[in-house]
Amino acid sequence: MIRRLISQSFMMHEYVDYHVAGAPATEIKKRYQQEVLAGVADWLRTLSLHIPEWKTISYCVSLYYNRSMVTLASLIIDRYKDAAYCPGDSAENITFPDDLQLEKSNQDITLNFGDIKGSKIIAFVSEQCPVSMVATVSKARILAKEKNPVTLIVAPLEKLSDKHLAMSRMLRNGKLLFASDEKWRKNNLTKKVKLPLFVRIEN
Repeated sequence: MIRRLISQSFMMHEYVDYHVAGAPATEIKKRYQQEVLAGVADWLRTLSLHIPEWKTISYCVSLYYNRSMVTLASLIIDRYKDAAYCPGDSAENITFPDDLQLEKSNQDITLNFGDIKGSKIIAFVSEQCPVSMVATVSKARILAKEKNPVTLIVAPLEKLSDKHLAMSRMLRNGKLLFASDEKWRKNNLTKKVKLPLFVRIEN
């Protein structure tokens, strides 16, 4: 019931006219985003005594991520960084063998981790943690603008699914590779990992 109420409160923003006479059209989007962020703050204050802040943030982020509104979801994460995470253990001593199986989002090309030369970033994600999905798509967008490209590899905590692969559709530029090796996942990601988590590897 609380989730439905939160969802409906944010949907109300879709029906508000944020245009101000004489103001440029770009102000409409800016005012809309500001009101959404203010709404998140209101829900955090309202629910803080009953629901952990990370859960409230996670749900608010999911409302926009599930509509492919990654920019707005990312703004929520940036504004409330201290609460924008999913709890878990730190990921330590995870190795990435050269024969770790990777695939592209269209699943028609499979390659090994050792085939990827240069800098790599491993992004750990979970379907149950929309904050991690948003952070990864945002990271991919940033990396796509860099002169020296870095390969971003997505390592799901659960079995690779269509929901993970759909992250690629939220990118105009930049590419994602996905770890699809079930044996590696089960041997290394048996514990719940605190997310978002990015590990950079240089070689």
